[in-house]
Amino acid sequence: MWVKVGISLGEVAGAVVGQQRRFYCLFGDAINTGARMCSYSEADRIHCSQSFAEVMERLHPDIPLFCRGVQEVKGKGKIKTYYV
Repeated sequence: MWVKVGISLGEVAGAVVGQQRRFYCLFGDAINTGARMCSYSEADRIHCSQSFAEVMERLHPDIPLFCRGVQEVKGKGKIKTYYV
C-alpha cells in the first residue's frame, strides 16, 4: 500500500455546505494547488509547493527539502516544487 501527499500554503475560506448531509468544506487556491501537488507526486512522497517550502526552510531548517525542479502543473502553469 502507498500514499501520496500534496501540500501548499495560502489563504483559504471555509463554509458548511449541503442540505441533507451538512459538512465543512475548504475553498481557495492553496487547496487546489495542494491537490495538484498530490496528483503530481510519486508514491510515498510528500510533494509541496514553493510557498510551503520557503516557510519550511525558515521555520524548520533541519528538515531536508529536495527540489524537484520546475513542473508543468495543470491549471497553474510552470511552478517550482519540492519533496519533503
